[in-house]
Amino acid sequence: LVLNRHDPHALAFLEYALQELHWNDHQGMLAGICDLAPPPELASDAECYGSLFLLLHKDAPRVYGDIECTADGMVINGEPLRDLPTLLQRCARNTRIG
Repeated sequence: LVLNRHDPHALAFLEYALQELHWNDHQGMLAGICDLAPPPELASDAECYGSLFLLLHKDAPRVYGDIECTADGMVINGEPLRDLPTLLQRCARNTRIG
């Protein structure tokens, strides 16, 4: 699943992918966002364009943690997930090197 459109929190790609995994037989999905310009909350003077992709899987070991949709919105490792910068910070915090 690849999404190339602006949404206020830049997390629509993740919400769509999680819903797809929940409602279908898929065991995993590569989901991402690809912008021709960076989301405003990640823009800098250098204007680096880019993309972000996550490999989501129902049963694989969690590298970044558990991401799920709840009645109150998305959460990662039990903490609210409200925008793209928060997602990036939480994933970086849970990454182990070595």
